[in-house]
Amino acid sequence: MTAKDIHKEVIKTNYVLNDSAVSKLENRALIDIREPEQYIISHDPKAINIPLSSILNEEYQEIWRKDQPKILQSNDPVKAHEAWMLLTQLGIKGLFVIE
Repeated sequence: MTAKDIHKEVIKTNYVLNDSAVSKLENRALIDIREPEQYIISHDPKAINIPLSSILNEEYQEIWRKDQPKILQSNDPVKAHEAWMLLTQLGIKGLFVIE
């Protein structure tokens, strides 16, 4: 995707969700993108940890290919949006950020 393409995607996509909207999504994957040290301290029991620093590692590619909503979560919203943008540029579908 070009910069113009990603800009169009940001404008047309309602990718930011609140807790209520997330709870309505079926078969969702909650992905906590914090580093393991932060994740261990406190996390949603339904979340899987895929650190932003490792988000493109081969071991996670199957998760990104799944046809299901993927909710990105972090204690830093900027990092969650960064992950959304990176993965969207790579053509990953069904991505959302929870705020």
